[in-house]
Amino acid sequence: MNDRRSKGIDKYSLIIPTYNERLNIALIVYLVFKHLKDVDFEVIIVDDGSPDGTQDVVKQLQDVYGEDRILLRARPRKMGLGTAYAHGLKHASGDFIVIMDADLSHHPKYLPSFIKRQNETSANIVTGTRYVKGGGVHGWNLMRKLTSRGANVLAQTFLWPGVSDLTGSFRLYRKSVLEDLINSCVSKGYVFQMEMIVRASRKGYHIEEVPITFVDRVFGSSKLGGSEIVEYLKGLVYLLLTTDRASVVYGDIEFTWKETRDRCIRLASSLHTLGILPGDMMAGAVLCMLNIRLDLAAVAVILSHSEAKFISMDDQFAGIVSRLLNHFQIGGREDSHS
Repeated sequence: MNDRRSKGIDKYSLIIPTYNERLNIALIVYLVFKHLKDVDFEVIIVDDGSPDGTQDVVKQLQDVYGEDRILLRARPRKMGLGTAYAHGLKHASGDFIVIMDADLSHHPKYLPSFIKRQNETSANIVTGTRYVKGGGVHGWNLMRKLTSRGANVLAQTFLWPGVSDLTGSFRLYRKSVLEDLINSCVSKGYVFQMEMIVRASRKGYHIEEVPITFVDRVFGSSKLGGSEIVEYLKGLVYLLLTTDRASVVYGDIEFTWKETRDRCIRLASSLHTLGILPGDMMAGAVLCMLNIRLDLAAVAVILSHSEAKFISMDDQFAGIVSRLLNHFQIGGREDSHS
């Protein structure tokens, strides 16, 4: 390893958590080797006791590629996505860590772009994004797209993370940075990805983005369910309460992060008082943003725009916004520092 570093050659450790990925894992490994022909790397597969024979397939892959290139680091049961990365990191020998899914939604063809962007910018983190030019999603139904968009709009509104895709999980980290972030994070499961990138932003790490097309899994079933969505919302509130920024500036109005957070908390409390249901949270999130910005023009657009229902995922969006506007009497600069 010291000889490799003395020559300036970086090594990459790919951590791939698995659970019931017997039909996908061989193909994803094949594609990794296909697209990283001239790269020094290892693949660390963290399997959480898959009952479908995933580990047997991984052992066959070790016979083909070698146990030094394919590392199986199994755990006895499902223990969460965040702890899976931490477990894999303990066994990683690379200078950089790539985290990616095993279900083919993260195509290995993007890995050279990640590595190139890091080399060009010396970034601490390179993250794949679906929400910039050149990125996208393939194979999702409308509800899944709305859920993902809604999750990102909520996080962008409350947290100002400085990246376009918080819920993605296809990223390259400098190893020391990932170690620091994992030690700083408390979330498990799908919230872990959001907390990682938000805390990275707060710590001042250099983050770059690469556009990717996310493709829905071909084999197997999605592990995203109602419980994960509830945990995401809890995690969003937790990060709102526990992460700080110096200030937020909108035009000539400046709020400290504490003032901004307090305004959001007051609005969220009033949402509850008004009897607004969890299904209407997107409307509340947008109003939190407008309450901070005091942007009447944006309010008018939302109330009249034909895509208001898309933003809110709720037929009663305009009515909720109107009630909130009346309740808060939003609209004058005199309220800007109340």
